[in-house]
Amino acid sequence: MKCLFKSAPILFGVLLCSSPLHAKEFLNMDAVLERAAAATIVKYPDSDDVLLDDFVQVEYQTDGTSETWDDTAVKILTEKGKRDHHSLSLRFDTAYGTNYFNRVQVIKPDGTTHDVDLASQSKVMVDPGQMSANIYNPNSKVSSLSVPGLEVGDILRYISHSIRSKTVVPDTWSDYQVFEHTSPIERYTYQVIGPKELPLRKIALKSEIPETVRFDEKTSEDGNWITYTWILSDVPRMFDEPNMPTRYTVVQRLLVSTMDTWEELSRWYWELCVPRLDATTPEMEAMAFELVADCSNTLEKIEAVFNFVSQDIRYMGITTEDEAPGYEPHDVSITFENRYGVCRDKAALLAAMLRIVDIEAFPVIIMAGPKKDEEVPQPFFNHAVTAALGDNGEYVLMDSTDENTKDIFPSYLQN
Repeated sequence: MKCLFKSAPILFGVLLCSSPLHAKEFLNMDAVLERAAAATIVKYPDSDDVLLDDFVQVEYQTDGTSETWDDTAVKILTEKGKRDHHSLSLRFDTAYGTNYFNRVQVIKPDGTTHDVDLASQSKVMVDPGQMSANIYNPNSKVSSLSVPGLEVGDILRYISHSIRSKTVVPDTWSDYQVFEHTSPIERYTYQVIGPKELPLRKIALKSEIPETVRFDEKTSEDGNWITYTWILSDVPRMFDEPNMPTRYTVVQRLLVSTMDTWEELSRWYWELCVPRLDATTPEMEAMAFELVADCSNTLEKIEAVFNFVSQDIRYMGITTEDEAPGYEPHDVSITFENRYGVCRDKAALLAAMLRIVDIEAFPVIIMAGPKKDEEVPQPFFNHAVTAALGDNGEYVLMDSTDENTKDIFPSYLQN
């Protein structure tokens, strides 16, 4: 995920130090230098930097794996802009592929170019942010790259290369691109190349800024590939407002997916979870029946099992799954015996124990935070809860991650 100008749920991979000779370049640097000469603090008095040009090319295959090149040029306008760019970072998951900076350059106003030594200036570590959530995923990494010698008036150019060798949802591909930011965008090209057997079935450009985006779609001469291209020009910077919704949900943004309906995603997650829910034990079954022994109706049974999973199963865990790391729960027997698990583990255990006592229940993936755009189905979620069918025919939603909660489903997750 590019920290300044584009936003996506996550970039998967590991930082590798590759020779600049292998970089795949897209930008016309003569045009970039000409554009940079006119991009001054006088032209952009309210900005600390400006995106001069950016070309992102993604090519995906029928199995959903993909390769992405990103060639970016930013001009630094102020001291704050310099501080914001003195280092570059990537967050990624090594279970899904590789991602690395291929070339990073500082271009001075006189045209002198200085290549950053990627090997000596880069550092990779396990993402420390996950510790606050009591989760440890050894594949979740943060790489940071220092940019020495960067000054006001310089151009920072960086080329990254991402190879997605594994997908979350097999045989699908999706993406989310932000086309507006707190810095002005002079030019930005986003190009997607996909096989005709797996075309983009859903495309949505939301919160569109008139006359800033052009779209083109072409089929290759052999008819085997479709190229979708969005070209942005002169997108003004946006300004955050007090108490505004999460930025990426309200600015100009593009959502694309090879999935046609949300039901496809729902079926995938259910089929992913079924083997884990079926891994029950006699001890688990005995506990489930003991919990509901004195209950007189379905809601009481739901609350009794919920209280056990929320209070007796500690929220913590290690992400070691093979099929869909970050989404796939552990076998419910493991969570029950260990007495701990992360959200997807607890959601699956709660569903399994309710099913033992003949209550229809399912683990459910949701987005804790801003509401998702409904037009384009995408597998970008960050939380798992449980749904159970009540006596009135309506589903009861439950979040068992909070060990001290009094609410089956807290208000901050509703709507």
